[in-house]
Amino acid sequence: MAKFFSFSPIYDLDLELSGIILCAKNKHFYKSLRNIYGSGKIAFYFTVFAQSDIDLPEEIICDLPIAQHRERDCMVISHTTGKKTQTIFRKIEILKQFTLWSAETNFLRKHQIRLHAHEVGIKILGEDVYNKIPVPFLSDFKSKVKSNRKGILTPLYPAVCIYLSEIDFFYGGSNIKMVSALTSKFVTMLKIIKKWS
Repeated sequence: MAKFFSFSPIYDLDLELSGIILCAKNKHFYKSLRNIYGSGKIAFYFTVFAQSDIDLPEEIICDLPIAQHRERDCMVISHTTGKKTQTIFRKIEILKQFTLWSAETNFLRKHQIRLHAHEVGIKILGEDVYNKIPVPFLSDFKSKVKSNRKGILTPLYPAVCIYLSEIDFFYGGSNIKMVSALTSKFVTMLKIIKKWS
């Protein structure tokens, strides 16, 4: 009788984020993929939406080491106990007072995109740990906006505006690329901001 093996994730994605989750269906694949991940051979590509800052360059590389905070559930930059990591941010599109970025890394650590973005001055919408940058409401762009049934206005996106949209790696002699379209809510937010901002 075969032993049951639940689908196990190869890497941990922050609970506040959404996007591609790579899972293994058995122990053999799990071990192989974890070795690839642990060797820094999986490329992660995130889509990030932030407030605009005209002083930021088209490409920013942040390689500050990250460590767990001793008392709080967050990460800090530490040159003594931090683990090595790197994020490459590239501008994709400027939407008036907002900017769409890509963020690339070859080894994903907890809160890495959020903390590195904070350190280089990218203010991600919905970020509430390292910055306090709220997601805008439709009423910020358009007057006479109706509230929901409870009389509450809701933000254009319900979470921090980071989405894992692509992973890329070699496995079994083949290049594996997994791409996921942005969620409908993320796309709707971008459309509204393009139209009304």
